[in-house]
Amino acid sequence: MSHYLLTGATGLLGRYLLRDLLLRDHSVAVVVRPTRYESAATRIDNLLAHWENQWQRWLPRPVILAGDINQPDLGLDRTQRRWIERNCQRVLHSAASLAFQQEGEEPWRTNVEGLKNLLSFCEEHALRDFLHISS
Repeated sequence: MSHYLLTGATGLLGRYLLRDLLLRDHSVAVVVRPTRYESAATRIDNLLAHWENQWQRWLPRPVILAGDINQPDLGLDRTQRRWIERNCQRVLHSAASLAFQQEGEEPWRTNVEGLKNLLSFCEEHALRDFLHISS
């Protein structure tokens, strides 16, 4: 079974992409950055709980990979990277910083360097089907 590898699943557009992919019974794996207060899994569970409450319908859970597109290898360990190689054929990249004014290294770090990291990752792991939503 081939999974979509989705970045930005907790973001403005990514949350809708995740919901719609799951509603259409697509298999999805998400790269999600944990925060100081919530794990990657908790962030996704909270997001899906919102849609489930709103739609009164259970949604299947994606494979959750705690990572960060701003890190080498997306911050994923070897086991996670090998799982992606075996199970993902397409990438749907929607992670972005929506800061319209520079705040430290943002939005450059995420929107440019994060994209470069992801493209390098895709090249290294033979992920050729790449869809990019740009802010």
